[in-house]
Amino acid sequence: MPNDAPNPKSALALMRFEVICHLKALHKEGVPLAECLRSASSRPWPEPDGNYYSCRTLETWWYHAWSKGKVERIIRTIQQGFESTLRLEQQSVHSLAELNSSFSRWIETAYHLRTHGSTGMSPHQRFNGGTHPLRHVEDPDKIDPLFYTRAERVVRKDGTVTLGKTLYEVHLSLRALPVELRYDPMLLDRVEVWHKASFHGLATKADLHLNSQTYNRSHNYERPAHV
Repeated sequence: MPNDAPNPKSALALMRFEVICHLKALHKEGVPLAECLRSASSRPWPEPDGNYYSCRTLETWWYHAWSKGKVERIIRTIQQGFESTLRLEQQSVHSLAELNSSFSRWIETAYHLRTHGSTGMSPHQRFNGGTHPLRHVEDPDKIDPLFYTRAERVVRKDGTVTLGKTLYEVHLSLRALPVELRYDPMLLDRVEVWHKASFHGLATKADLHLNSQTYNRSHNYERPAHV
């Protein structure tokens, strides 16, 4: 679990937390041959498959362990093997950093070295003896934007769109055209503008005072696009 995870009390923060974990795994462990994900309608990123980094995507619904290699079995292992140790007085934790450190230590010293019942090998032995070499992300800077949230808009005639009750300016050549905004919903530090699968720069926050002097109600085309 990353130390910079957001507050898990909100649904948006939980979604961002899941994306952060997925990105960290890709950067640290490399690209898998296949990854098991929830159905496209329920997972927090929009890409329909793993083709963006040559990874096969296996879509499943929650709780159907038989359809995804019983990956949920590890949750019970963590609860019985790791969480139970936190109840001991000498191993209690008082912060997220301590929890991460304790969990990493348990993974390296206990879980990775324990013989698996079905394979007859420890995860460490099976990983090192694998025939498939690690495939590292070739261009890490291009991975994060693939997980951006996407929203469709139609640009107003004054070259603006709204996102999260904030007014943004886009290139005037996009006036009255449908666009797709791609952004990190937690940070909103970068809002990409796309039209017909082509990148058209970044949206910038509009000057509300200047925009109020040029706004015309009859030119308000900004609405969700139905494509």
